[in-house]
Amino acid sequence: MNEKILKLARHGKRFDGELIIDSHCHVGHAMPTITHGDSISAIQGTLERIGIDEACICTRGAGVVGDPFLGNDRTAEYVKRVPRMFRGYVTIAANYGNFVEEIKRGEAMGLTLGIKMHSYRQPHDLNEGRFRDMLEYLDSRGMILLHHYFGRPERLEQLLKTYRNIKFLEGHCIFDYARLARKYDNMYINTCAEIGFDNIRRITEAAGADKIIYGSDLSALDATFSLGAVAYAKISDEDKRKILGLNMKRLIEG
Repeated sequence: MNEKILKLARHGKRFDGELIIDSHCHVGHAMPTITHGDSISAIQGTLERIGIDEACICTRGAGVVGDPFLGNDRTAEYVKRVPRMFRGYVTIAANYGNFVEEIKRGEAMGLTLGIKMHSYRQPHDLNEGRFRDMLEYLDSRGMILLHHYFGRPERLEQLLKTYRNIKFLEGHCIFDYARLARKYDNMYINTCAEIGFDNIRRITEAAGADKIIYGSDLSALDATFSLGAVAYAKISDEDKRKILGLNMKRLIEG
């Protein structure tokens, strides 16, 4: 087993020569953070120091607290300032309406990946009729739907069957979705905040290496938190490269 990626991590080296795309990042202040500043320059400096090529960002606060519209404005400012490094999601707060209108507004500002949703303080099920227009729009555009937690697998499966062009990206390495990732081409699982021993190897075996995507939760967490878990996982460098960048590259380009 090639251990180049492990050696880079173990010796604290920059990940030169490896494609790394962080699929799950946050910008904008919402709570105290000890790992990063949240300015554009601070986050850019962190990514460049580690060797992360691109960060897929959304507003940090509006999934839990704060104004989602102002948060999307701030996310767009990062993308506008450093487009080679930042790609943006539109954050959709489920307690509001006019979802499609906000997605279109975000697209006009350069937030073209798709959307990010959060479950805290927003106890809504995506199967509710109020989300139908939003899901149909995402499906028509082949966009990513990154969600903190999709709910019960059987409910998510209904969406996977109906909206085949949406790329459903679960946010926090939940093993209950591994079966769905194996079964459906449009289902993916994120490494974000995964702390269980040997879980990266286990989720890779359960869902398949083509279905696991690196995400860190930067700037709420350090970007190396999940990166280290992938680098140290007992899987091949080929699978690590898929997880760290190649799978997300395919979603972005596809």
